[in-house]
Amino acid sequence: MAPRMHQLIPVLVLLTPGLAFAQKQLSPLYALPSDGTWVEFTWERTTPQNKKIPGTLRISSVGKKMVQDHPCRWVEIKLETPQGDKTTLKIRKLLVDETTFTKTGSLVQSVREGYHREDGTQGVTRLAPGQIKEFLTMGLSDADAALKEVGAREAIKTPLGTYQTRHLVSTLEPGKRVQEYHVWLTPTVPFGWAKLEIRDRTDPNKPSRIFVGEAAKTGKNARSEVDETTVK
Repeated sequence: MAPRMHQLIPVLVLLTPGLAFAQKQLSPLYALPSDGTWVEFTWERTTPQNKKIPGTLRISSVGKKMVQDHPCRWVEIKLETPQGDKTTLKIRKLLVDETTFTKTGSLVQSVREGYHREDGTQGVTRLAPGQIKEFLTMGLSDADAALKEVGAREAIKTPLGTYQTRHLVSTLEPGKRVQEYHVWLTPTVPFGWAKLEIRDRTDPNKPSRIFVGEAAKTGKNARSEVDETTVK
């Protein structure tokens, strides 16, 4: 997958329910639903050798915490990728300051803590501030991550249902490659997005889709899979 987010799949920004989508950059979430809500996306990545690699991505709201009189929310992002007979697992857990986000509209400024767990490692590790920022921005500059609206009301069909969405695009040119990030936003789907595509347009005569993720399932009663209290 394209830059940085092959670590945990690109996904996009965070905002409070009922507000317009103010954030205009790529980031891992787009809306913050009620606590306990989860949504699962199916995704498929196409390698340069044209091999199709499927997987699932689940985003969950898994608890609340007060920090210096600010209400905060724990959000977990879990990526599962099949590798032969096994499935690899990576989870990021973020503590989002809801007050700061409401005031600033910036997810980068709003995440107070971050943790990581994956198969084959020794327990849970704390993410350094630089690692958190890299994950939230996918390692991109503000200009690279900027989204432009190309459709105000587009009907998008996903395994979870059909939604009226806002279609936004970000065009990146890492090296000699040209890639487009397409995201379809809707407050109807938990965490704010229904579909994401990455398209390689290096050869304008042969554009190709190298990644697609679509909302497939949703539910309640999400539980944390990362125990940050074990980190010393």
